[in-house]
Amino acid sequence: MSYSVIVEFAADAVRAGVYGGRRMEELAFYAEPMERTAGRPVFEAAAAPLHAVARAMAADGYGRPQRLYFALSPWEITLRIVTVPFEERRKILEVLPFELEGLLLHEPADYVFDAVALGDGRVMVAAVEKTVLAGCLDVLSAEGFDPCRVGTPLFFLDALLEGVEEETGAPVLLTPFGLAAYAGGRPLFYKPVRRMEDIELAMEWLRREGAAVDGFYAAAMDVAALSRAFAGAAFRELALAAAPSEEKLALYAMSRSIASGRPWPVDFRRGEFAYTRERLAAVRRLKVTAFLVLCLLGLGAGDVYLRYMTLSREYEVASRTLREAYRRVFPSDTRIVDELYQMESSLKTLRDEAAVLGGPRMLDVLAALARAGSSRGLDVRFTEVRASGPRVVVVGEAASFEGAGALKEALLREELFSDVLLTEVKGKTSGKTGFSLAVTLRRE
Repeated sequence: MSYSVIVEFAADAVRAGVYGGRRMEELAFYAEPMERTAGRPVFEAAAAPLHAVARAMAADGYGRPQRLYFALSPWEITLRIVTVPFEERRKILEVLPFELEGLLLHEPADYVFDAVALGDGRVMVAAVEKTVLAGCLDVLSAEGFDPCRVGTPLFFLDALLEGVEEETGAPVLLTPFGLAAYAGGRPLFYKPVRRMEDIELAMEWLRREGAAVDGFYAAAMDVAALSRAFAGAAFRELALAAAPSEEKLALYAMSRSIASGRPWPVDFRRGEFAYTRERLAAVRRLKVTAFLVLCLLGLGAGDVYLRYMTLSREYEVASRTLREAYRRVFPSDTRIVDELYQMESSLKTLRDEAAVLGGPRMLDVLAALARAGSSRGLDVRFTEVRASGPRVVVVGEAASFEGAGALKEALLREELFSDVLLTEVKGKTSGKTGFSLAVTLRRE
């Protein structure tokens, strides 16, 4: 089961809550008292109790949370209200170093700050000293904790007011660690409280500002004593489903806010303290994915290259074999450009000639030539007969020019021939007449 942990450095204790799933249901709670002396930084005082809490969590199997959140006591935070002409968060954060000049104990560069918009151009700035934040993160890191968010429970009190704003539009909520006022669903004022004087200052600020408060609520506080102390404010006990104790209230408010998906109101993990583990993990995952993709592409390219080389070699072998076969079959053809094409062309010619020379019609041609040559006492001698498709070339000698013409006429009377052309007639020194006939076979 996935679980998250919220660690709080409260004013007098180190506390940790373990919450399961997205609904952030409490699974375990740990607390160790913290002794704080004047001038001693909170991270030094928290080191020993945090170690005890971490050991107890590890013993219960909660030593490796999926997400860890860290809360500083509101008394470790410096709060200031400034007026800025912007509402965009990015621009507000850009101008805050100039607006805070002279308003802090140290220079603005010595702080990490965030802001909550209060409306009407006013912004509540929450600042924590860099030395304090760095010390807290180092103490947490020593126990194997790396918080993804760092805030303070004071800004999470609105999560306790779910359902209350349906009855009243401007509630004030008082807790043992802070007071928060809201109007129209927006924050109006925040103040850490520890003593009655702190509450009196907060109530005086509300009166001075003329805040139209519709209802006063208290959680884990003595409602009767508050109502007696502030006659104009009838405090009511805030009804919470889980009814958390005073020491669990801060973590309960933060867990309810996280479970609801509300934006984190104030986060000090920014700038040089930005949380990078998830980003680095995402970068590593992207690098691994990119490496695997490159490997797959390399394997694919290698496979294509091997296939290409194999086919090329097979083609070269086949081409060489075909060329050698062509030279053996057609030794007279010395100019070879395309073996396959020339082989197909020559074989077609051979097939056509074979169809004439090797078929029964060639015997009929020879018989017809014999009949025509012996008719009417013609003195004819045939020296060559060549066949190419339906055309037969006949070369021979006759006794005279008239004998060659008579042979042509005799061949025309043969039913086997559709046309006979006397293409060449010439006299010879022997007194004979040489001739050449082009005979076309009749289609069957």
